[in-house]
Amino acid sequence: MFVVESAKIDRMMKRMQLNSHEAILKLARTLRYMGVDAELRKRGAVEGTIVRIGDFEFEFVEGSSYY
Repeated sequence: MFVVESAKIDRMMKRMQLNSHEAILKLARTLRYMGVDAELRKRGAVEGTIVRIGDFEFEFVEGSSYY
């Protein structure tokens, strides 16, 4: 499991309503743009790795439009 900690990401997550597929896709695009997925990969994240940001957990997925 990887835990992402960032004041900027925490503020962003508090504003987002992650109750739809579209919202999760937007989160994934934003994290990718910020370089989070590249950093996770650099640190050893592979397909199926659990990633936690605050109270939100998701599975890292390679080559997809979302995690």
